[in-house]
Amino acid sequence: MYWCASTDKTGAGADAEGGFDWVMESDPNVGSIADDYFHKDKLILWQNTASWDIGGFVADVGKGVVDVGVSGVKGAAKGVEGTIDVAAGVATGDREKIKKGVYKAGDGAVAAAGAAALVASGPTAVATAVACETAIQRVLDSIPHGKEGAKVRKLKQLLNQVKAAKKGDAKAAWNLLRDVQRNGIRVPGF
Repeated sequence: MYWCASTDKTGAGADAEGGFDWVMESDPNVGSIADDYFHKDKLILWQNTASWDIGGFVADVGKGVVDVGVSGVKGAAKGVEGTIDVAAGVATGDREKIKKGVYKAGDGAVAAAGAAALVASGPTAVATAVACETAIQRVLDSIPHGKEGAKVRKLKQLLNQVKAAKKGDAKAAWNLLRDVQRNGIRVPGF
């Protein structure tokens, strides 16, 4: 199997090299694929570019993972502190200290487990967010210019929800997917 890819913004419009760029730069012998896989006359009308802003994407995901990790470390520390309080309460016969220690240990364990669960579900949340974002953008791109209205405003609000889900927030991803589907937008794979 052979494949090639573009290394810059691919598409048409102001952001595309020369106003129209469907060249797969990874193999200079391939050239433009606009006539090979698409209806070029329709493709010219799509005045957008496709690209992957890997720096911003990685930064967002990285920050989300760090935030979740910090929460988990704090939870683990609270759990240790609670365990120490329980031991001290047992040693001194202080029932109140034992009770508070058990609560701290429980709260810490929940925070640590929650952080672990979010890290584990993070990639799924990110994939869901990207799928929703793509589906929303396709609907936005299909609305004729000058037909701005309530639907466009709602779609832009949905795009704002994508940010939290892209950080690996499983709840935000679930809510985003639900809201997108409630607005009649089909998200392939979901």
